[in-house]
Amino acid sequence: MKLKLVVRTILFSSVFAFPAILFGGPPIVLDTCIYPMPVNESALLEWTFDLRSEATVTIYNSHGERIENISVASGEGHVLNLDTKQLLPGIYFVSLGNADFRYVTKLVKL
Repeated sequence: MKLKLVVRTILFSSVFAFPAILFGGPPIVLDTCIYPMPVNESALLEWTFDLRSEATVTIYNSHGERIENISVASGEGHVLNLDTKQLLPGIYFVSLGNADFRYVTKLVKL
């Protein structure tokens, strides 16, 4: 029995793939991305998987300080509009997750 784990890196995106069935089957790609990049006043955070329970989007600055928390209800869409007007120019990290998972992607603010 082989368990394949495929990890790809795409610019400004975090991608994880794993088998649909633990002991075989095609990979399922889980992806989060932010666009447009770089960001001015707002950005869209998009994910390719269903949220089965409430999740939180957290924005961190480059020092790891939490800037903002946004709750996302389970089953609620696959896109969230992020208002970035209040952010100073720089690099930020956006985390989407709950107790079961966490995906982090980079945001660049001009």
